[in-house]
Amino acid sequence: MSTRGNPKPHTLSDQKRSEVGLTRDTWRLDVISDPENPARLRSPLSQDRGTAFDFPALMELAKTHVVRFPKVMTCLNIGCPLGNEIWEGVPLRDVLWLTQPTQVLRRVFYHGYHNDDEEQLFRSSLPVGPVLEDPFGLPPVILCYKLNGRWLTPERGGPVRIVVPFPNDPQRLGWEGEAPKRMLQNTFGFESGTPIQWPIRLTQAHWATLHPGLPAGEYVLRCRTIDQQNAAQPMPRPFRKSGHAAIEQKRLVVG
Repeated sequence: MSTRGNPKPHTLSDQKRSEVGLTRDTWRLDVISDPENPARLRSPLSQDRGTAFDFPALMELAKTHVVRFPKVMTCLNIGCPLGNEIWEGVPLRDVLWLTQPTQVLRRVFYHGYHNDDEEQLFRSSLPVGPVLEDPFGLPPVILCYKLNGRWLTPERGGPVRIVVPFPNDPQRLGWEGEAPKRMLQNTFGFESGTPIQWPIRLTQAHWATLHPGLPAGEYVLRCRTIDQQNAAQPMPRPFRKSGHAAIEQKRLVVG
């Protein structure tokens, strides 16, 4: 999301966003080797060479490589999930492969425009393995351009952003109506518009329970889940910047 920095990227004027490549008409992507740790790329994508990957090229690739999947978004600095969404884009590996890498490709570093202050630059990286192959039957890392069937807005990181569909990276997703059903026809994890499993992987599931009567007093309700490998989730996170994973609890008073 474009909620970091001063000024926040989505608050820039239309003219400034156009100047720095934050519109579909002006967006450009460089895929080049790190000068300090060079990989061998036969055809790097670079604005300096006039070969940068642009939005029309992304749409051309999307004709045959589009991927959609639901995912709940979270943040290291926020305790609760931000909501379920359907993200649409092109696998990053297909764009990476356009550069024709040959040797010494180990890690993919990525960042986008933030502002002119290098200290505020938002960046991250991934080992090349989960970029080229989808781990654990999950959907691929994508260059995302649509959210819930609509163009990605500046507030959501538009015109294009990376979405990593495994532990990393609002509005609740409504499942009613014909438009969502049509969108789910070709969405990862669904068959004929119906979830293949429940809860849906990568998403947020809402549930309720009816507890038998309790004597008057004060109680603490804690919620934890057991995953398919019989491991309790979430596991403790006593470290800063390692993900917010506290066990949720609510205090109740029964009169």
